[in-house]
Order: sequence, then structure tokens, then C-alpha cells
Amino acid sequence: MQEFVNRSKPLFFEDHQIKTAHVNLLGKPEALGVTLDGFDAVIFTAGSGSKTGDDMTLMVDLDGAVKSMQAAQIAGVKRYVMVSALC
Repeated sequence: MQEFVNRSKPLFFEDHQIKTAHVNLLGKPEALGVTLDGFDAVIFTAGSGSKTGDDMTLMVDLDGAVKSMQAAQIAGVKRYVMVSALC
């Protein structure tokens, strides 16, 4: 899966010394949980995008969201925020 992040611009969170992580939502929750260890919160903002097929939409938007919730629980993260939009 291609990452669409423009690294040439300063990132809001990094500018404010807030730890961030980009994770593979197609992986297992246990592996994601290792990445999230030590985080205070998870803000889920992922989406497969409008140009992917139904299979990728389910794998990222549904399964990936659930896996990220499971990973947060595994890592002991106390706060979870999901950002979503209907277009």
C-alpha cells in the first residue's frame, strides 16, 4: 500500500513533540500493538481511498479499523479516536 504523506512539509504533531506512527493495517493486531506500545492515544485517520476496490475498502476501512482497536487494547492505550467522513 502506497503512503501518501508529503515529508517535505513540517508535520503538526512532530512540531509539537507528539509521537506518531504509520502502521500497516493489513498486518496482525499483535504486531500493531508492539508499535503502539508506550502511546497515550490512537487517532485513527486511515482510509483506502476512492480509487480502490471494494476488497481494499473492507480490508482497510473495516478490518484495519478493528485491528487498530485491538492493537490499542493489546498495547494498553487508554484513548482511541476515530476520524471519519461521509462524502
